[in-house]
Amino acid sequence: MGINSCTKYTVQVDDLKSEINTSLLRIDNIETDLDIIHLTADPIRFDSLMKHPSRGIEIPASFNLYHDGMPIIENKIIELENKGSATLWFPLKSLKIKFESKLDNSNYPLINPPRILNNHHLEELKKVSLRNSGSDFYKTFIRDICFTELAIRLNLDLELGYFKPVQVFVNDEYYGLLNLRTEKDDNSLGKLLQVDHDHLNILKISNDNGSEKIDFKDGNREILQALVDATRTGDLPYLLQHVDLPCFADYVIYEDFMGNSDWPHNNVEIYSVGTLGKFRFFLYDLDMAVIQDKYTAIDDKKQNMINQMYRCLKQDPNFRELLKERRTYIYQQSTQALFTEILDENANKIESEIDYNIAKYGIPNNKLAWYYEIQRMKEQFDFRKEFYAKHYQLN
Repeated sequence: MGINSCTKYTVQVDDLKSEINTSLLRIDNIETDLDIIHLTADPIRFDSLMKHPSRGIEIPASFNLYHDGMPIIENKIIELENKGSATLWFPLKSLKIKFESKLDNSNYPLINPPRILNNHHLEELKKVSLRNSGSDFYKTFIRDICFTELAIRLNLDLELGYFKPVQVFVNDEYYGLLNLRTEKDDNSLGKLLQVDHDHLNILKISNDNGSEKIDFKDGNREILQALVDATRTGDLPYLLQHVDLPCFADYVIYEDFMGNSDWPHNNVEIYSVGTLGKFRFFLYDLDMAVIQDKYTAIDDKKQNMINQMYRCLKQDPNFRELLKERRTYIYQQSTQALFTEILDENANKIESEIDYNIAKYGIPNNKLAWYYEIQRMKEQFDFRKEFYAKHYQLN
């Protein structure tokens, strides 16, 4: 059944249980149109990695990539570790991969997206991840990548990661369908921007039991602390001088447009280059987008750092005009037709591939449940856009 013919379903839990025996799957017999990644590691150490996902264990492994059954990347030495927080305990775990030596992505393509944003580069890769789609693991599996793709189509002025779905084997056994993603650490960001990663100053905000936790990940701590202090004290001249205003506008408007309820108290990365670079923003982890159609991420009452920065900068009339202009652009260009095109394109890529996850993990419950979630995401997008227009009086 093609995704384009998908309609509303009443899902019965026992419908369409897969009869695939994943224990018999091998690289040479799996029926797939996706690239295949095969990881080889010491079985005992990999078992420990799976049983103790929160311990930060790293193990050596070997990486191979197959395209149309042919080896493209062979026997690359990597470090392998678990990735995530709450999702560490999902049955299919996300994995972080660090290559021993940088990967020439031009001649040995690991990720080759059809579109990338201006000034982004993917010629070299050092780290990537195999993501289980986070909070969307039990639903569509593609929510994060669909809203990332929409940001790319809109040509937003920000940074983000690139992706493709892959089938993964570990030690010749089927592991699962995962989304291969580029990373956002200092090394990866340096390669994306073609700047020396030693010159990057990176601040990350994450959720710590309901409160935001600010970490200085890399670079000059004084530069990062100055940004925090200026934001907390409402130092408008400092923020106007040191924040990349077009980037910040696109970033906060797009997150707010999606109603991303896992932001801005979480999943925030801010960076600058050297001592003179302006602070810019990295968009990631969009698996909670449009789930709450009336959620307002930007709120005058919230005391997190992003909202404080937003309120301070909004005092400037030029920034208010920029917000108005970009909010209208993002709303008007994010049409239902465009989002449906993106959703159908990504759903079609994994429509037959999701069967393997259903067979191995029972997630989602069955194929009808997956079709239902795909249709539901289309409706959630429509509801969210309708609320957004009313909230900001865009009609």
